[in-house]
Amino acid sequence: LRTLGRFLGTLGALLALRDTDSRDPADRLWLEDSQRLLAGMDAKGWVTPQQVARMVGLSYENFRKQFTARTGVSPGQFQKRKRIERAQSAIYHGDHTLKQLAEELQFCDVFHFSKVFKQITGATPSEFRRKVRGG
Repeated sequence: LRTLGRFLGTLGALLALRDTDSRDPADRLWLEDSQRLLAGMDAKGWVTPQQVARMVGLSYENFRKQFTARTGVSPGQFQKRKRIERAQSAIYHGDHTLKQLAEELQFCDVFHFSKVFKQITGATPSEFRRKVRGG
């Protein structure tokens, strides 16, 4: 599941880059910067899509529309998937409790984390843990 998630993320990024290759290189740069910013955390946590729009010099509405047109997903959905990919990796590699993961990934509580995890992966975090650990 983890490998499939990474593959789909990579495939989406490659498709987004392919779609922008024929455009102005500056146009491609804002998208790459946006994806990098949305996929990572800074010292204060996850940067919101609205903050990313300001960072790349676009209004939020224009940013959201352009990002969605080029990647096939909204900035918020893209970021949500990246957060869940981090959760999958942490579950696979570590001994984090679900509560710790929910806090680290800045979900409001474990219930919301589990709900989003299942929306993205089709399995709850507990089910995913059992599958990847052979239990």
